Amino acid sequence: MTEGRPPVVTHLPEIGITAISRWVFNCYVIHDGGDGRPFVVDLGLPSQLSEVARALADHGGAGLDDLAAAVATHGHVDHVGGSG
Repeated sequence: MTEGRPPVVTHLPEIGITAISRWVFNCYVIHDGGDGRPFVVDLGLPSQLSEVARALADHGGAGLDDLAAAVATHGHVDHVGGSG
């Protein structure tokens, strides 16, 4: 996949999850973390943070500042680089 190609975004409203996939980057937005605010699993690379923000806005109207939490499954840059 090239950087110019949009990510594959799969919205699963029945379970409240949006999955964002691009090459080695997979991010999951959980739209209700129990307190009504979303949280994100694996923010990805810094250059892909705008894709996470777009998914939040498109599927629930939240922004990055509205996140309850961001969780990284492990410390590789493609999982934590966007947490800056």
